[in-house]
Amino acid sequence: MNMLFSNAMVSNLYTMTCAAAVKPAFALPGVPYTVPSDEVQYFRARLILEEAAETLAGLGFVLNLVENENALKNVAEHDPHDWESSVEKVIDGCVDTIYVCTGTLAAYGVPDLPHLIEVNRANDSKFPNGVATLNDYGKFQKPVGWVGPDHARVRDSVTNSVSKCDLNFIGQMEVAQRTGRVNP
Repeated sequence: MNMLFSNAMVSNLYTMTCAAAVKPAFALPGVPYTVPSDEVQYFRARLILEEAAETLAGLGFVLNLVENENALKNVAEHDPHDWESSVEKVIDGCVDTIYVCTGTLAAYGVPDLPHLIEVNRANDSKFPNGVATLNDYGKFQKPVGWVGPDHARVRDSVTNSVSKCDLNFIGQMEVAQRTGRVNP
């Protein structure tokens, strides 16, 4: 079992390696934890915003980026007869957002699974003895002594196994396995 990459990451490694054959500037890094070019960062930011906006639309809201106005504006009363379409839009938006965020981690040479496990650990520890504390908006509150995710520790432990973390190489191997082609 692979302890560094989720299925979404492996899929991103495949698609991003294929895309890099057409646009080499978007190639995955060969070194883990690498900041990509400004062009790649801008591209990833646009993808995330686009997918998040689609998710919000499925929830019945539009994101308003005009200064001094409410960030979210309710744009639709949900039609109870269109429930299935609405749920499908939310599912698609959420899953697409996860996918492009996972791809953004790949663009930075970051294996997702160890960091997801660390965030899950930190979030789970917000419920000592199974008890939740919520603020007035319904957000879970951090208990006294709560320790947030330690991404630096995870990074250090992952980079000790650099050979397992060359996302560019793994992407090339994934393309070869799926297509029979050595170079995408």
